[in-house]
Amino acid sequence: MIQRRRAVVLAAAVTVVAACTSQGSPSPEPGSQGPSAAASSSSEPAASFVSDARTLRTIAGTPMASSQLTVGAEVGRNDVYTSHAATYTSDGLTISAVLHEPLAPGPHPGVVLVHGFVDPASYVSGGELQREQDYLARGRYVVLVPDLRGLAGSDPAPVGPPDLDMGSTVDVFNAISALATSALVGLDGERIGLMGHSLGGELVLNVLAANPGFVDAAVVFAPSSTDAWANVQQFLAPGDPFYQEIVAAYGTPETNATYWADISAATFVSQVSEPLLVVHGDADADVPFEWSQDLAASWQAAGKDVEFLTLPGENHVFEARWNEAMDAVKAFFSRKLE
Repeated sequence: MIQRRRAVVLAAAVTVVAACTSQGSPSPEPGSQGPSAAASSSSEPAASFVSDARTLRTIAGTPMASSQLTVGAEVGRNDVYTSHAATYTSDGLTISAVLHEPLAPGPHPGVVLVHGFVDPASYVSGGELQREQDYLARGRYVVLVPDLRGLAGSDPAPVGPPDLDMGSTVDVFNAISALATSALVGLDGERIGLMGHSLGGELVLNVLAANPGFVDAAVVFAPSSTDAWANVQQFLAPGDPFYQEIVAAYGTPETNATYWADISAATFVSQVSEPLLVVHGDADADVPFEWSQDLAASWQAAGKDVEFLTLPGENHVFEARWNEAMDAVKAFFSRKLE
């Protein structure tokens, strides 16, 4: 992705911000290095910002309606697994997906695989992470690949202020719920993993932060930052209209510290319970490699079960060392889900 296309990552998930309770876990980690750590007291009245914005804290404090997986037409078959179109519900929206099921008798563990930023105009259902889909399905995992709101056959996101990926985070929660409770014959719903690349990695980390224990293990490839403001600074310039829209709605960490802390997974690392594998190429020109170094270091310092694999010379999309990355994923999920 070029720099300008990456800027749209933050715009991809736009939804009507929900009026949600701000009570309940997770609680901020004392001494967190997220946006709240460096923020000063607000120099603008709170009323000048969106007051009912959805955050990881409100997601955690709001019960979600159950989501049902609907399996549609077969869209592919080989000697190892079948592929079907699927849908599930999220936030009152219908989200399209692709479901891969091994032909071998189960029960098999499941994995929800979350793509990164895509061009909505050209994206087709299940069109990203196709190598990873095939690898996992051939490894006898039931794989659900959600398209997220506004993409492929999914309903568009409601019009409203930018929600900085909170709506897409809810879509991932509901994908997990839909798969785990689907009663698919070949699935063991008690063994569910979560995996994402880039923006998808950020969404994975949001899920771990907002609802510990919702999955059994997670993998992120080259994830965006767990500090939401760092993502804004990396992918948008101050003169960008979308940057201006974000700041007008939510301020900055200096003027609206609580909001920026509450949409940042870094704030809630002390609550995380799932084992995590982080994989990143040290030549990534899109998402800073240092972000994953900092992620692994902060989670280790908090006593979390985290593993970090560096892929020397690899860019944002893994090429020469892709097999090495996937072998690490296979070994990790084998230990944590089997």
